[in-house]
Amino acid sequence: MGSQSRYTGFRMSMGDDSQSQGPVRGRAPAEPQRDTSGSWEGRRWWLSFWLPMLFFLFSTAVLLFSWRAFLHSEASAKEMETRVTTEQVKLRLEAWMQTRLAVVEQMGSHWVRDFQGHPEEFRKAAGDLIDLYPGFQALNWIDESWFIRITVPEAGNEAALGKDLHRHQSPGVPASLERATGRPGISLTPVISLLQGGRGIASYRRVRGSDGKILGYINGVFRIDTLVDACLAEKGLRDRFHFQILDENGSVAYSHGIREGG
Repeated sequence: MGSQSRYTGFRMSMGDDSQSQGPVRGRAPAEPQRDTSGSWEGRRWWLSFWLPMLFFLFSTAVLLFSWRAFLHSEASAKEMETRVTTEQVKLRLEAWMQTRLAVVEQMGSHWVRDFQGHPEEFRKAAGDLIDLYPGFQALNWIDESWFIRITVPEAGNEAALGKDLHRHQSPGVPASLERATGRPGISLTPVISLLQGGRGIASYRRVRGSDGKILGYINGVFRIDTLVDACLAEKGLRDRFHFQILDENGSVAYSHGIREGG
């Protein structure tokens, strides 16, 4: 008693089998004939035929389960890494902005003592601070009538010099200046179209004389791409992650590694 069946071909693939050249060819193994005698030889033949097949099927199931578990674990690890990195980037950007807004505050608090009537001293101090804290588009002095009278650096900011901010194309600018006029501290615009070109954020800090009269405003200007590129400059971060920064309306204010519409 016996069987003459054999395999004439075998192919296994994982995932998309579009590259396969055709189905596996060959005859399936013939079903073992039932041994009615109940002899030991019959039972041994049955075991020798089916045990390897059962072992193969069990091993394949274990391997597939292990592979799926590995893929799930890898995906979970990447998701966790992305979440942690996102939170770290958010905290870093917030810290960068706070540090640079502190520069605006410092310039405002020192205006009367150090810079009133001394524009060159203002230009020098502003230039030194911009070199020390990269990410500024400009540090400006705005007079009490909302005209930009001094801009540092002048190169790249010529379009802003002398402009009346009552007439700014972004309504967030006069609204922010109104807030700065009525209260101490720094007032921020939403993301706006800058006079110098590009998109960014402007900050305003009022300056008052000893009599309480408003003398003008310190204006810190930040272009989004300049600020973010300086803050997130590590090659490892930029190579491994794609990211976007959205404004308060959900529009993309900055994008790295993501194609428009993708």
